[in-house]
Amino acid sequence: MENTSASQFKSYLESSGIITEVGAIQGATYFAVSVPFIDKSMRIIAYFSADEAAVTIFSVNYFVLDDLLRVDVLELINVLNEKYTKLKFVLSEGNSVKGIIFMDISDSFHANDVYEMMMFLGNALSEEFGEFNRLLDQKPFEGLRLL
Repeated sequence: MENTSASQFKSYLESSGIITEVGAIQGATYFAVSVPFIDKSMRIIAYFSADEAAVTIFSVNYFVLDDLLRVDVLELINVLNEKYTKLKFVLSEGNSVKGIIFMDISDSFHANDVYEMMMFLGNALSEEFGEFNRLLDQKPFEGLRLL
């Protein structure tokens, strides 16, 4: 890795003693950290675009829900997306709920900002999990499973 935003981020993580998985996909670099979540861990990934103009931060292993809850969860996601300016909750076709943050780094890059946003995402997802649980408690069946 040359002196790029991704290499600067890697140096920041190493100097801070933060353990990550590092990889590359189609010329783009990603960094994954595990954060505690309920009784397991959730992965938060920072994906640096190939041109390094942006970083996409997203969660893996949040949760999947039953098809019958899709409309209710979409309504809750809309409410949560109004609450946060940078973080957006999304529901995939496979009924997996994820959190995503997009960061434009084309003008300015600070490695600690990317890491702080990764931790913000993990904390927000843990905090909002209670909202999803409250919704599911109103339903007469088990509709949520952790990944």
